[in-house]
Amino acid sequence: MPFPTTAFGIMAIVILFVPGLVHGLVRRRLQGFRYDDLTLDARLAQALVVSALFDSVYLIFAGAWLSSVVLIEADQVFVSNPVSLGFAVLLFAILVPAAVTALVYSPYRLRRNATTSEARPPNTPSEGKWPLRIERRLYYESVPTAWDWGATKSDRRMVRVTRPDGTYLGGLFGPGSYVSTYPEPRDIFISHQYHLEADGTFGAPALNCAGIWTRISDEHVVEFFYPSYTDEEREELERG
Repeated sequence: MPFPTTAFGIMAIVILFVPGLVHGLVRRRLQGFRYDDLTLDARLAQALVVSALFDSVYLIFAGAWLSSVVLIEADQVFVSNPVSLGFAVLLFAILVPAAVTALVYSPYRLRRNATTSEARPPNTPSEGKWPLRIERRLYYESVPTAWDWGATKSDRRMVRVTRPDGTYLGGLFGPGSYVSTYPEPRDIFISHQYHLEADGTFGAPALNCAGIWTRISDEHVVEFFYPSYTDEEREELERG
């Protein structure tokens, strides 16, 4: 679909799609992907329906004011006050859909606290003097895959990769190391390679090695370990 270049086309895109697109972005951020989020056509159809709902409400409650700011006739757009138009777009196309979606799909909910007049089991601590409390009902992380979550930690670790043929490679995953993240195929660059024994035990660092790269398929097993330090080394690390 070519992007519109006329004022009328841009206004139509803002009215028909932007509130729904903002709704979808906020909802996916709070509660993750759904089945109807997997294709672009489904996202656009969803955005069109949601935008129509928001636009209908706007016309009912603010139609007179909006018609005084911008007038659309045939394929022409007439703006009486650019500042008011910018405020209207910011408010109705972005802020209101984002706020409503965040309120509806927020992982937090208000729950009523037990009052002193209500029966409470003996020796049960009071939940506070406030009549309501905030309770989280959904735990969701926006990190798309478990590989992204585990492999991108910033702490210094040892990594061991078991290949499909049972052989090992690995080393110190520290400064200069790198992993690819979604949606790119999984691979890893280990900046400090170590020799590994036949049973997977870490040996000595590989001399004159500037790093090792390997692609990670579903048949590979990647393990991360915290390095073993002597007491002197640990104290030095704690001192920075």
